[in-house]
Order: sequence, then structure tokens, then C-alpha cells
Amino acid sequence: MPPRTFRIDVSAKIIADISSGIYRTPANALKELISNSFDSDAKTAIITTNYPNFDVITCSDYGRGMTLSKFEQVMRRIGGSDKRSVESAITPLGRPIIGKIGIGILAVAQICRKFTVISSTKDDKNQFEAVIDLKPFHDQEAYKLNLRDQKVNIGEYEAEEIEKEETDKSYTRIVLEEIDEGFKSRLSDIPNKAVAGFKFKKTDPETFEEFIDWLKDKKTKDVPEYLRLLWELALISPIPYPKAGPVPNSKTMEVIKNRLLKYDFNVVVDGIKLLKPVLFPYPEDTKDRHFDWKTYDISYDDVVENSPLKFSGYIYHQNKAIIPPELRGLMIRIRNVGIGGYDRSFLGFPQSVGPIIAGMTGELYVEEGLEDALNIDRNSFRETDLHYIKLQEEIFDNLSKSREKGGILADARYRSKIVQDKKRSDLLAGEFDALEKTIQKIYGRSLKIERIDKQSDVPVRLNFPNSRIEIYSSCAVFPRSKKLRRLYEKISIFHELSTYGCPEKSAIDSIFYSFLKERG
Repeated sequence: MPPRTFRIDVSAKIIADISSGIYRTPANALKELISNSFDSDAKTAIITTNYPNFDVITCSDYGRGMTLSKFEQVMRRIGGSDKRSVESAITPLGRPIIGKIGIGILAVAQICRKFTVISSTKDDKNQFEAVIDLKPFHDQEAYKLNLRDQKVNIGEYEAEEIEKEETDKSYTRIVLEEIDEGFKSRLSDIPNKAVAGFKFKKTDPETFEEFIDWLKDKKTKDVPEYLRLLWELALISPIPYPKAGPVPNSKTMEVIKNRLLKYDFNVVVDGIKLLKPVLFPYPEDTKDRHFDWKTYDISYDDVVENSPLKFSGYIYHQNKAIIPPELRGLMIRIRNVGIGGYDRSFLGFPQSVGPIIAGMTGELYVEEGLEDALNIDRNSFRETDLHYIKLQEEIFDNLSKSREKGGILADARYRSKIVQDKKRSDLLAGEFDALEKTIQKIYGRSLKIERIDKQSDVPVRLNFPNSRIEIYSSCAVFPRSKKLRRLYEKISIFHELSTYGCPEKSAIDSIFYSFLKERG
């Protein structure tokens, strides 16, 4: 059959959104191709970027593939996909179908001027090849078109059926050509900062865990753009976590992790097998210190305005700031795919949280509902949607409740206080150890310094029979400032040692401690 040429016409609303650049990063454009591979029941989406030139990019899979007639149907219905108009929203292998809006095939318009789709189903004797030319879309005149028109031409494609390459297989291969110069330049850029690139051992997923660990003391905006692309693709794709990730002590996430493993879907970019780059606690030495971190599971399953809404996930808090900082906030995943990035406002939480927010992160997996709230960019939400409002209410409620009722912020503050008190206690214990050694050296006596939480008219007492120096923390001599209080404690200890046995000690103490109290 000779090749046939077709126009690509889309609604004015769609072209308005696309022309404004709905995919904010290269990873978000490629995400749509990965989602199509997931929906086709492929085991692996294989992306090649021709690094470091980035002049040809491919996305291949051995999923169910599609026929030419199906492809033509998709191109006629851009902006109105029928992926879920059928009875089931589940693929033959049991995966929840991701695609809905139907403009995924044009996501690549953000990064190239021309691309080719090659695909075939298992029972098909032929494969089809369609070459899509998007030059009219990139022509500056396209942006001046009258968007009141019902349809706008953004290009054309030429399609034909030819002899199948692999006769017993189904597959899809998308080849992006004439890559946008800005896209190539961005990926080739190495930031002018002292951040060296990470060297991967290809196809080894453990290396990706090493990459995740390498990023834990960096900001992703500071690393080379190519590494950021890998990190972001891994973050938003429906792929597994590292074995130890994402967070400890979460029954909810164990269920979700097992579900992702059951889907048996992977993404490989330039031979590098990706894993979700979420792995806490960090740093490693906090794992055994429970008060340093905590995972709070969240779940909801109910009907909102006659429509089901079901989601589950977690909010995690640690007493050290989350790094990289791009992981701070809340990530919402619909049908396992990340929507935009982490929302640091936690969906616009109305209360002032303070610095504790830097140690908080979370993920919510939405199994049913919320899709009508998605904007066309699939990276943001319409905040007046009733499902979005209900999700927002649930998050706000979990954050703001009292600690006794399971409130996350109240409990995080409580744990932070315990950790800070323990650190201060350890610090003071260390200071006392040094002070005890000094006393031993000067006075030739081994005395243990202890704090006593009792009222006393003097701040320090020498208890020689028990070889102790007792500090009475509640004494009015000590100032409120914790730093100044530690200084006064040391001064008082040496005052007591130097005046011990002095006949006029009582008078000296009265003058000395009155002086300290006035200065405090």
C-alpha cells in the first residue's frame, strides 16, 4: 500500500495549551511516552537519547502495539482519547490505564519538529510507519492563528504499512528527530558549579541506588541537566522503589510497593535502569534513632458528590532537612504517575509551620477519582474540583490535629523537642566530662557533676561524701538563656570550690550570687 498523507487538526483549546508549552520539563514530555508503554502492557520502556549529542531520541517497547487504523483513530481524537471509554479501565495484565486526555502523542512537540511511529500487533503480518511533521506547529505564525476557530492545523503525517520487522512480536518504537536546539543545549549544559557528574554502571539498578545516595547532599538544580532528566523521569514514572525505600514503618507503602512490583514495569534510559529516587531516613545514622524520624500513613476511601475517591500514602518527617530539597512537600500520583513535582505548601496548608517543614515529605497514590481535577498539562489541578477540595481537607486535618488525635505537626514538634533536649543533654554531658577532668587536675579530687531538679537557695552544693557536685537547675540565680545558664553553672562550680572552707564564705556567697542574679 502506498503511503497516505493526513492533516493533524486539533481543537483551538488544545493548540492554545500546547503552544504555551504545557510540558514544563523534558522529563514531563517523555513521561507521556512512558505512560503509553505502561498502558500497552510492556515490561520495559527503553529510551535512548544518543548522549551526549541528543540529536535523535527513541522510546521503544514490546507491548501490545497498535494497528494503523487505531493510530489514525488516535490522531483524529487528539484531546479526546477513548482509552477508558471501554468497559474496563484495566489492561489485560491488570494495570490501571493511565492515558486519558489523548494528547500524549503530541507531548514530543515540545522537544522535536518531526517524529516517526513504528508499531505492530502480534497478529499483524505488517507493521506501520507514520512520519509526523510538526513544522507548522513550530512556525511562529501558528501562534497567531485565530483560536476561535474550531480546528487548527498543526502539521501532517504520512503513514504506510510495510513488511514486519519482527514477525512474531508486537512492539512500538517512537523516533524523535530534528530535536529542538534549546532542548539539546539544555541537556548538554554542565552547570558552572563544583558538582561533578555521576558515573553509571549501565543496566545495574544498584548503581541507581548509589546515584540516589550521591544526590543526598546536593540540590538537583546544581547537577548536570542530563542527570536531572534521569532523576525526574525516575521520580514521576510508574516504576519500583529501591528495596529499602521509600520510607520505613509504613504498612500502606508496603502494599503500594508490592503493587508496583506486580505490574512488572521498568524504564531504562541509555542502558540505565531507573528506580524511584526516594529513600529515607537520611542520613544513614538516624535509622536506629526512632525519635529522629517518623512515617504517618494516610488513607481515604469514600464517595464525594456521588463519585468515588480513594487514595493512600504517607507523610514522613525527619529532624534534619530533606535533601535534595526538591523532595520536600507532597507528591500526588494518579494511577501511579507523578503529577507535577512536590508541593511544598502541602496543598496550600493555611497555618504557619516554620522551619519544621524542611524535614517533611510525602506521597499520595490516588486509585479512584481526582482525574477530572487534572489540568490538560497533567502537572497541576483545578483547585475548585470537589475531589481536590476533599483531598485538601484530609491533608489539612491530618496535619493540624492535636498530638493525642494523631496530628502530624504536633507529633513532629514533640519528637523534635525530645531530640533537641537529648542533644543538649549530650552536649552538656560532654562539657561536664571535660570540666570534671579539669577539677581533677587542679584540685586533685574526682567529683561527678550532676543536675538536681529541686528548689535550692544556692545554685551549687559540694557533696564531698558522695564525690558529687550538685547543680540545682531551678535556682533563681540562673538566667533563662540556656547558653548563659551553662556559663553561670561553670562559674558557680569554681566559686564553690575556691571558697570551700573559707570562714567568710556565707557573706562572700551572698555578694557573689546577688551579683550574678543582677547580671542574669
